[in-house]
Amino acid sequence: MAAPPKPWSPLSARLEGRFAARGLPPLGFSLLEAEGPAFGRLRPEGGRGARISAAGALVVIEREGRGRYRMLWEGVQALSAEGPPEGFRIAPGGEPWEAGLRLLRNFATARGPGGRARVEGDLAGLRYGARFEGEAGLPAALFLLYRLAAARSRAFVVGGR
Repeated sequence: MAAPPKPWSPLSARLEGRFAARGLPPLGFSLLEAEGPAFGRLRPEGGRGARISAAGALVVIEREGRGRYRMLWEGVQALSAEGPPEGFRIAPGGEPWEAGLRLLRNFATARGPGGRARVEGDLAGLRYGARFEGEAGLPAALFLLYRLAAARSRAFVVGGR
């Protein structure tokens, strides 16, 4: 018996393993298909997490404590995460993945038994490109985008004072 499709499966298939993001980190990002049309928006909510509208679906990233997060996609848990930015574990779709951020390079990766995700931004943090593979790749890539942009914003705001 096949597993039921995940709520993000149709969007994942439509994006064909890649998307882009444009915007200002404190204000949020427009999420764009590889060929340009927007499919959603990521809006940070301070230190509490973020809200993502993606192809009509509501995705919520909640910070549950120091270095702990969960992502709900239309109420279904799509991902959990725990650990410091330089090396943390995520569980997209329940699969254990290793992940990490490189703030100075504006780069994040995650990989697990069923796929991988990679997010890379420009020096200013205004433009990002994401690639993903596997059933859980899209939630992983969206989470990496959020965590990378949030960590860079905190690092450079604190460092700039």
